[in-house]
Amino acid sequence: MFYPCIIIGAGLAGLTAAKILREKGFHPVILEKARGVGGRMATRRVDGNLTDHGAQYFTITHPEFQALVDEYTPLANIYPWSNTLIRDSHFTADDKLRYVSRLGMTALPKAIAKEANLEIHTQAKVTAIQKTEGPDAHWTLTLENGQSYTTSTLLITAPVPQAIQLLSNVSELLPDIKLLQTLEYHPCLASLITFNAPQSIPGCGGIQLSQGLISWIANNQQKMSDNQTCTWTVHGSSTFSRQYFDAPDDKILSALKPSLAEYADTGQIQDHQVQRWRYSQPTSTHSAPYACLSKNPNLFIAGDAFGGPKVEGAFLSGVHVAKAMRELLQARAATIERSV
Repeated sequence: MFYPCIIIGAGLAGLTAAKILREKGFHPVILEKARGVGGRMATRRVDGNLTDHGAQYFTITHPEFQALVDEYTPLANIYPWSNTLIRDSHFTADDKLRYVSRLGMTALPKAIAKEANLEIHTQAKVTAIQKTEGPDAHWTLTLENGQSYTTSTLLITAPVPQAIQLLSNVSELLPDIKLLQTLEYHPCLASLITFNAPQSIPGCGGIQLSQGLISWIANNQQKMSDNQTCTWTVHGSSTFSRQYFDAPDDKILSALKPSLAEYADTGQIQDHQVQRWRYSQPTSTHSAPYACLSKNPNLFIAGDAFGGPKVEGAFLSGVHVAKAMRELLQARAATIERSV
């Protein structure tokens, strides 16, 4: 099955690129291995309550991102959460207004996918990529279920180590891929904890910690007021997450409890589950907003390791790569038209 343009990954970078290309008259197809969209802008229901277990908020510094947020605020129910957090036991105010959604962080990517009318194939995990050279050069993508897709323009927005793994069969044909092999990521263990009784965090409901086993605590009931019971998201530090990444859930909770007891009554814990993010946040970022590894056929890599390790950075990476893809797609279309 041939498509002129395929995007791997329905996180914010991939959705943004697809939205822009769609607006310019192209029809990109997104392949997403998960059941839904959003990537690390992730929300799930825990005991019936919305719980953000990936990105916890976003900030806005760029006018293009501000325009996107303004466009989707009504549909995604976005609101300014706070510019004040507890940092290492002290209230700290800054000029960074943090935004969240009353429907969870996944609401924004869901709104983009719906309103832009994007074609997204979910539960479509790509396991291998092959390159065919020649006048009709193209990429062949093999899925876990045995299906195959071909395209002349491919964008990969998965975390860079996963992208490199997908391209392992053709890496010798892509000399510039070596420039990406130094990009690494911090892991993160996100513990989703439900309490039998209300537990309050002063202020907006968020705590940032720079030392110890825990890096972040958020009370989802304070972020999303419709939640009927108290559910916290607790992010382990990168060191803790790396050490306990493959440990059973109960062992992770036992290790976190002494630190968590400083902020909550751990005797009231009713339920606990863990989301393991192997590639949570890039330790460093690429100097460019995307990478173009091939132009015959076209191959791009984008995401938060390029635009910056935040929600806005992923969006900006998607914006920039979409512009580059559009130029090559238009040139290819013009060439085909002249040859007819």
